[in-house]
Amino acid sequence: MEVARDGELAEPRLPAPSGLRTVLGFSRLSAAAYAIIRRAIDEDEAFRGRVAAAASEAEVGRAGWLWLQRPIGWEDDPSLAVAVDDHDHGRGQARLRRERDGAEAAAARWKERAEAAEAARSRVEVQLADAMATGRAEAAADHAADRARLGEERNAAVREQKRLEAELAATRRDLKAARSALVAAEADLAAARRATSPPSGDREAPSAVPVPAVPTAPGGPAAAARPAPADGSDRSEPFDRRAARDAVGAAARAAADLSAALAGVAEALAAPGAGDDGSDGRWPPPDATPVGARRARRGAPRSARSGERARPEHRRAQPPLPPGAFAGSAEADRHLVASGQAVLVVDGYNLARSAWQGLAPEEERRRTVALLEEVRARSGGDVTVVFDGQDDAVAPTASRSIRVRFSASGTTADDAIAALLGLLPAHQPVVVVSSDGEVADDARRQGAAVLSSAAFLAAAGR
Repeated sequence: MEVARDGELAEPRLPAPSGLRTVLGFSRLSAAAYAIIRRAIDEDEAFRGRVAAAASEAEVGRAGWLWLQRPIGWEDDPSLAVAVDDHDHGRGQARLRRERDGAEAAAARWKERAEAAEAARSRVEVQLADAMATGRAEAAADHAADRARLGEERNAAVREQKRLEAELAATRRDLKAARSALVAAEADLAAARRATSPPSGDREAPSAVPVPAVPTAPGGPAAAARPAPADGSDRSEPFDRRAARDAVGAAARAAADLSAALAGVAEALAAPGAGDDGSDGRWPPPDATPVGARRARRGAPRSARSGERARPEHRRAQPPLPPGAFAGSAEADRHLVASGQAVLVVDGYNLARSAWQGLAPEEERRRTVALLEEVRARSGGDVTVVFDGQDDAVAPTASRSIRVRFSASGTTADDAIAALLGLLPAHQPVVVVSSDGEVADDARRQGAAVLSSAAFLAAAGR
């Protein structure tokens, strides 16, 4: 650069190469400026000669002097090759340093980003864990609350069902008692009228015959309230109480038979259903023998049934037992259930409520029918189950292997079982399954064997 500046100031002027003029005013030379200077010296031989004359080998080194002087064979001089290698190596080292610095800066930036991402991930994990813990706790609390609520609702429903069943049973008992009282009162009134009516020759005497009350005790209120006879005769002696009592019993039985017959007519006039045997699933069918007489005999006084309790109504064939088995033993019960030689007549709801607790009636019927189908599949015998049929809106449960019956309107399963036993032939052994004392007593009177519901479940392996 000094040679170029001196030439510009010399007289006559020695102009510097045109490419070099752009850097003559620089106080500090960059790598690009050195490249411009090198290219100007290399391309302008006159300027290179002036530089070579001004520079010595000690100032620019052996390689620089050879490059400026360029003697013959200067390019093969080893010192020039070493200088070139050193120059290239320096340039490579500088480039590597720049690349390394850039890589280190980029690595630092990525490290900061990775640390920020890791911190964010940790925060998200903590928040997610908190949310999951909170959600699990809330879900567990909600689940526990739902279970408690559903349990309370189920218990309330079971209690309400039992209450309604108790009310229904009480209503039926009251209705039965009221009907019996009405029949007895009517019969008592008729007997009293017959007992106090005047002889046939005196029927033209008073037009209105007074109706006395049944005396309770001599001189009691009823006797005091009784009017004196119109003819002034003394008729204070009591009437024939035995005849009146027998008349009352006969009237009660007649009224019960009439009620059952009318119920059968009503069932016959009703539209038939789609039972598995062509009937509507109700029992007894309309053309069956009326059961009112049997119901009246069970509800009538003992004296009205004198002579009946000492002998069974039917002489029915008994189911045979295996040798050495005694009636009432577990072995005998298993034989009665599994042999298939006797007709099984089952009190449906009684068996269901001995086997399961707290079920809806529909589920009780379904399970009972399924159990009896299993028994029927093992024994091959004839099985009939009878349910109370108060709920007419519920269709009977169908089965292909057993008979499912519902008691007709105005009757109970007890009455339907009693009527069914009356229709079965006497040569056919029958086993009645019920823990109801009245059903069991009536079945024994009709010659059937009886198993309690618990004994039947044990014999069936339940």
